[in-house]
Amino acid sequence: MSVSQDYAAFMTRYFPTFICTFFLSLFSLACAVTLWTDTHLRNHPDNSAYSVGLMAGSIVLLCLGNFLIIRGRAWSLWLVVLLLLLSLLTVISLFDERINKGLFAFALLLPLLAGLMLNGKRHRQMREYLVELRQKRQNH
Repeated sequence: MSVSQDYAAFMTRYFPTFICTFFLSLFSLACAVTLWTDTHLRNHPDNSAYSVGLMAGSIVLLCLGNFLIIRGRAWSLWLVVLLLLLSLLTVISLFDERINKGLFAFALLLPLLAGLMLNGKRHRQMREYLVELRQKRQNH
């Protein structure tokens, strides 16, 4: 099998799982940051600046974690898991009778689904393959 066929087979098998997990994580962070700034900084004059800053910082960390997963660093999964856990705990801490229940349920569901995808068989196979590929690159 040629390199281009290997690449195409890899992308066909693992890319949908990877990108779905990435977007679930991204939306999870977006919902958590939005809910947190709307709850705690509702009347603050710099609400939008804080929201954008928190969103940008969390997205940079998420992208870094996923990039390191692609590069075959096994420990980088914990960065993504930490962000998902932080997102989940943030949303849980915001539970109140004034919060929109539908949005709250959606914001709770997103990090749980992303964690489920991270723990899925395909994502684990992809990470194992990427770690093996990294080790092959280091040995040659």
